Amino acid sequence: MRRLVDKMSAPALARALGVSARQVRRWKAAGAIPEHYRDLLAIQAGELGAVAREFRGWRLQRGAIVAPNGETVKPSEILLIPIRLQQIADAARERARPRQLEL
Repeated sequence: MRRLVDKMSAPALARALGVSARQVRRWKAAGAIPEHYRDLLAIQAGELGAVAREFRGWRLQRGAIVAPNGETVKPSEILLIPIRLQQIADAARERARPRQLEL
């Protein structure tokens, strides 16, 4: 994140954070940007670890969530999770139901 801040001009950083360029120059001179603004930059860069510690290493990339191991999950796959869980529960109930043998 530090490299991203160093590469960006004060006006560009100010636009990204919704503050004045003067404020950004003060932060850069002091060598520190407030944590909540660093988190905002991280989220804008696609890093999900700023949202919650459990997501450290996860990122948003080209419309998908990318896990630390490189696997990607598309939004449509996430939306299917409740349906898949219901299918699994239905199959488990079906297997547990006693069957009557026909003679």
